[in-house]
Amino acid sequence: MGISDKQKAHIKKLNANQKGENNRYWKGDKASYKAIHQWVRSHLSKPEFCTKCNINPSREVANIDGKYSRDLTTWAWMCRSCHLRMDNVATKAWITKKGRIQPSD
Repeated sequence: MGISDKQKAHIKKLNANQKGENNRYWKGDKASYKAIHQWVRSHLSKPEFCTKCNINPSREVANIDGKYSRDLTTWAWMCRSCHLRMDNVATKAWITKKGRIQPSD
């Protein structure tokens, strides 16, 4: 015996009332780094090409202002290389590595 159409409709209505801010586990902008990225990926429409170079396919969501909020105007779809350049990853990695190197005296 399966679930009746009436029961399915009731479950669907209950689930709809538990999405987003109505969910008791909603953390808003205090959600984890990963959770906010997942939320942005599901809510920000994905263009065919990177919004920065307009050449490569867009693959990643990049935060523009560094605040990691759910404000979609502060996010953009970018290719990997533009995202890394914008985040200045190479310089940050070099500084981190430089800080770990001990003098050889």
